[in-house]
Amino acid sequence: MRKASRLAKTVKEIDSQIVKNASDSSGWGFAKSMLMGAKKAGVDLENENEVNKFIFFNNLKKLLKFWKW
Repeated sequence: MRKASRLAKTVKEIDSQIVKNASDSSGWGFAKSMLMGAKKAGVDLENENEVNKFIFFNNLKKLLKFWKW
């Protein structure tokens, strides 16, 4: 229990830094970048069908760009 309260205290001390770091897109991986792009495009991230549709069309767009029709 002592370690848990120490962890909670530390998180409370650096909470604004955690939020700042999580908002910095330069540190995002592939999955977060994809989902944040979907969110920015207006996709409801709670709706699996909308997310899948966004991913499909995003991948299709990249594929067509790669082929340079």
